[in-house]
Amino acid sequence: MQAATKKEVIAVMLKHGRSDLANSIAAVNAAVGPGHIKPLKKTLEEVVRDIQTLVRVEIDDPAEKKLATDAIKAIFDAMGWLSKLSSVGASLHVEADGNIEDDTPIMPWLVAESVIEEVVRFATSKGLEDEANKLYDVSRDLSEKLSDDANKIYKANKKFAKQMNAPGDKGRDQLYVWMRHWLSAELKKKHPKIFSVLPQSFMTGKELH
Repeated sequence: MQAATKKEVIAVMLKHGRSDLANSIAAVNAAVGPGHIKPLKKTLEEVVRDIQTLVRVEIDDPAEKKLATDAIKAIFDAMGWLSKLSSVGASLHVEADGNIEDDTPIMPWLVAESVIEEVVRFATSKGLEDEANKLYDVSRDLSEKLSDDANKIYKANKKFAKQMNAPGDKGRDQLYVWMRHWLSAELKKKHPKIFSVLPQSFMTGKELH
């Protein structure tokens, strides 16, 4: 997370009385050893969940809402440096149980939630606020399903596993593509009104704008 962006996000969190979130965000880039990776991911998960609640319930200003929402992806991006530490990678592979989150710095649940939130914002902008709210209400369960699906494919498909273990941000970026594709299939079945306004590019993995 870039310093300026982090400062702005922290200011929003403090404005809404969430010094705990501000402190967690401030600590995201702290250098940690391999033994601290999973606790850090747990902290990030709690931060992301709380920011999502804050955005939906308390923040009304559009600029602040967008900033806080973008912070979710920025927090995730801040984890990319883990993949650049060879000692971390070696440690993760020793302890791995075959899941993406254990083998790599990637957090599938967060990728899934980020993509779902992307669709929620897009659907709202298209006048489908009620449908967007329905999707948001099931976002936790849906993100878990998409994450579980990703891990099942990871275990069964060597090509997919190789993609996820690519250096730098390549694995994470590829998972975003797959998540958008899989989410499109779910929306077609369970949220057809939202699916009907999605551009074809989203179904092939492109970000919504």
